[in-house]
Amino acid sequence: MLSEENRAESLAVAGEFIKANETLVRLIRKALDESSAKPSKEHESQARTWQTRVLQTLESDLAQARKAAEEYQRGKPEAMLYAAGDKTSLSKDLDGFSLEWATPENNKLIRGAIAEVVHFALELRARISGTKR
Repeated sequence: MLSEENRAESLAVAGEFIKANETLVRLIRKALDESSAKPSKEHESQARTWQTRVLQTLESDLAQARKAAEEYQRGKPEAMLYAAGDKTSLSKDLDGFSLEWATPENNKLIRGAIAEVVHFALELRARISGTKR
């Protein structure tokens, strides 16, 4: 059982986890919009894969994480622990999906956002489970 102070800190980290996921989704949407404005045959299928597989999955995961955060605020950590645990390997999970379709700036921003999601996922999972990170 978390102390009241640790619970408040965990809830704050949960909020940061949600924000990091929202930022990632927003950046991918922006990059896809910019990519479609200047289509390249070479990168078209890569961008389509990000649109139809990666973005849709991340949007669905974000909706689930938001619901999990609501449950966590009511004292039920299981769904939040699962949502965070699912994102600890996000960087590895996306290794097979090329970001060459994105501009170099968007590529860098998306990679940074992925790292942020993983960071907060690891931090949140450690806090909920009561382990130090």
